[in-house]
Amino acid sequence: MKQNNIFYIVTQNSEAFLETKIEYMHINQSDFSRIKKENKNNNIIIFLYDYNIQKIYGEYKINIETIEAIENEKLVVVKLGKPNKRRGCYFNSKDYSKCFSMYKIDADFYDKIILKLDILNNPMPQSFFDINITNNTFKYKYIETYTSLYVGEYSKSFNLEAYKSIHDEYKRLISIAGSENIFLDKYLDIGNALMNMFIPESDFRSHILNSVRLIYLSLNKNTLDIPWQAFALDNNFISNKIIFSYTYAKNIVYNIKPIKKKSKMAIIFIPSPDIPNAQLEVNTIESIGNIEKDIYIREFTYFEIINIFENYDIVHIITHGNNDGIFIGKSSMLQSIDKLRNPPLAVFLSVCNMDSDNNKLIESIMDSGVRTVIGGVSTLSDSLYLSFIKCFYENLLSEHSRVNTASAYYFAYNECENVAFTFLRFKFHGVPTYV
Repeated sequence: MKQNNIFYIVTQNSEAFLETKIEYMHINQSDFSRIKKENKNNNIIIFLYDYNIQKIYGEYKINIETIEAIENEKLVVVKLGKPNKRRGCYFNSKDYSKCFSMYKIDADFYDKIILKLDILNNPMPQSFFDINITNNTFKYKYIETYTSLYVGEYSKSFNLEAYKSIHDEYKRLISIAGSENIFLDKYLDIGNALMNMFIPESDFRSHILNSVRLIYLSLNKNTLDIPWQAFALDNNFISNKIIFSYTYAKNIVYNIKPIKKKSKMAIIFIPSPDIPNAQLEVNTIESIGNIEKDIYIREFTYFEIINIFENYDIVHIITHGNNDGIFIGKSSMLQSIDKLRNPPLAVFLSVCNMDSDNNKLIESIMDSGVRTVIGGVSTLSDSLYLSFIKCFYENLLSEHSRVNTASAYYFAYNECENVAFTFLRFKFHGVPTYV
């Protein structure tokens, strides 16, 4: 059992432990003696960390007494069986940079590593959730076909006035930048109330929260403004288990891109003195991964933006937004785009107010053929979410760890120190895609 184990990370390099048939772990004699003294029950769990490519492999469950070790003057060479899954996860740490060293980790850190490895090595359940409120009646249909079959349908009377009161309080708080941390208890009260209002069935709750899953929301005009990212159960936001995808597009079809040696990314910043961390955001993204990047810091016309969209695989935009769209110049707005001949795979809008009912930009971007769009909710605090953006692109663009946009989004949410215990002011739209 977990409580009877002690957890370690052992740093290696690819020459030390990655073999085609058998894996080895090299431990310093002093470390090996130390863990034998520390573990009275003899059970340890070890992850191997290749610091050259910043990836963690495991988990390896070991009994100290039965360990098969070959000792030399300085190292104990431990022969390991293969873990159930071989795919490692990206993990960037300057703390683990010395070869053949051993580090004790706590249970919380263990849980994060296991979660990440599990998502990478197992298919993520994907579901469809259709919600409708008509004539004071709330209905939903839920269909999951993979990895299990689960079909649910529910209907009940709905107190629209009570919902409006809750939603008005949410809108008041969300209009304050950074309020998700300042007023955490109030958001939890709102989230718990919304959960009881929209997902009251205990069996359904248990099912959707038993593993990390992607839920595609099918919404109408009466349910579009529901703040699903802020739902909570037992004072925990359920977004720590669920990625809600807002599928505005009428059709989402697979967009076959031409085979290229390298992907390309455009980073766009529309100059503005009141986005203080924009240049830092640009510099941060520019330094991540080995993908080719072009940086544009200027104003644009509509046709120039369209040209950018059609010539890059990822487009990241930093600017101001309002209920109508985003500013691409001091007095010029992008409110909608038409179909694209060669749409990018993913668009990240680091922009406020992308969740407005009147804002049709994201819907039009998805209708143009873009697979994934990430957009801001209400008033963003760029200093708060710079860490999230950094974690997102580190996971997505890491040279040695291939993940899709949904996994990168979820990993960043769980790894970002500023949002790990609250909800996220970015919405995921569309379907996962690899870039």
